[in-house]
Amino acid sequence: MDAVEFISGAVKALGKDAQISEIEEEEVIKIEVSGEGLNELIGYRGETMFALSYLMNTICKRGKKKQVLDVCDYREKRAEALKNLANRMASKVAKTGRYAKLEPMDASERRQIHLALQDNEKVTTMSKGTEPKRYIIIFPREYRE
Repeated sequence: MDAVEFISGAVKALGKDAQISEIEEEEVIKIEVSGEGLNELIGYRGETMFALSYLMNTICKRGKKKQVLDVCDYREKRAEALKNLANRMASKVAKTGRYAKLEPMDASERRQIHLALQDNEKVTTMSKGTEPKRYIIIFPREYRE
């Protein structure tokens, strides 16, 4: 079974109509799903989509390339929201001098927070906890002169 066939079955099981395309890039294969009313396929903060993506990668292996599922450009929208969250929280931490603990996130979302703040001179980040409740702490950098 290939990934498009697997995702197509999941979409049909939900009684939805969607367009599914496969885009092969150098390092990953993107499975993009588009259509109306696909929120059930995304789930709360992408949980359903991430779970489907995990199952898809487990069942439909394609050599060494990782397959990434994206429903209605959710990943791009979420990346922008995480970047905004990171910058807002960094400003708050820099202003107050107190650390901020973010909600638990999956590894790809934590990575986006770390990358968004890696060049920030006022704060730094660290992941704590164990999966699936691993979270990020943003705290002020110590200035040494």
